[in-house]
Amino acid sequence: MNKMTASNIWYSGKLCKAENRQKKGANFIYEYDVSDPGFKTLQEVAVVGSVANFDKSLPPEKKTVVNKRDDLDEREKEEEIKKLEIEWEEKLKTMLYLEMPTTGDASESGLIKFFQPLGDINTIRNQYPVVRG
Repeated sequence: MNKMTASNIWYSGKLCKAENRQKKGANFIYEYDVSDPGFKTLQEVAVVGSVANFDKSLPPEKKTVVNKRDDLDEREKEEEIKKLEIEWEEKLKTMLYLEMPTTGDASESGLIKFFQPLGDINTIRNQYPVVRG
């Protein structure tokens, strides 16, 4: 499966490798400086300008498998789906953002997967009022 990721970022007149903080960890030496005002502006523009989000709902194919089972009645299917939803919520708690499913186009998804470990995207978005024209 092809997954969109950020490879490089450009801010304050410099090009840097976009190594993911969640993947590389705290001891890795990053080319970019998250405290640089240009980096902060890039982060805000990328996150606020994107409509991509992390999709925490149970993947549809998991529901389809249950719904196709002939050995279960409707109530049992609902119970099985509820069980799968609980298991999925638990799995999401330990899943890297790079692996999480998203809604939105691939480019915007790659951006939020890069920036999420640096600051919650919804918190950043909530700092700015939405103006619709």
